[in-house]
Amino acid sequence: MTIISQRDASKRWGISRGAIQRAIRAGRLSASEGSQIEVSEMVRVFGEPGAEPWNGAKEAGGEAIEIVRLKAENDGLKRELGRLESHLTDLRGEILRLTGPKADAQAPTKADPTGRRVLIALGVFTALVIAAIALDLPSRLGHPTQQEAPRR
Repeated sequence: MTIISQRDASKRWGISRGAIQRAIRAGRLSASEGSQIEVSEMVRVFGEPGAEPWNGAKEAGGEAIEIVRLKAENDGLKRELGRLESHLTDLRGEILRLTGPKADAQAPTKADPTGRRVLIALGVFTALVIAAIALDLPSRLGHPTQQEAPRR
């Protein structure tokens, strides 16, 4: 377990101390008190020293490109959402136009007297039919009943 300073690590790996400090703040790299770093941690995060130097700009550039792409996608989705909300509002208006205003939106009206008259007339008619059947009026008027079969 070899421990080196940030300065030595930056020289050995060919990266800036700022890149090391950003990795520590981001939690990608562990450092002990006094900013000492284990070599194994440096290898884990930045690869072997002397190999292709770690390029924080490449990684940060990739993240920046991804951020720009995600922002553009987010803006496109917001536009699509606005378009769909507008379409939904139009469809709701069309439904209201075709079905008329809502019943609860109308002012309360008085009871329809014509409807009441129809119900009374229907009740009177039903009572007359029942009375006619009870008095056996169809047979008295010469209409055959279900008990009598028509003559041929």
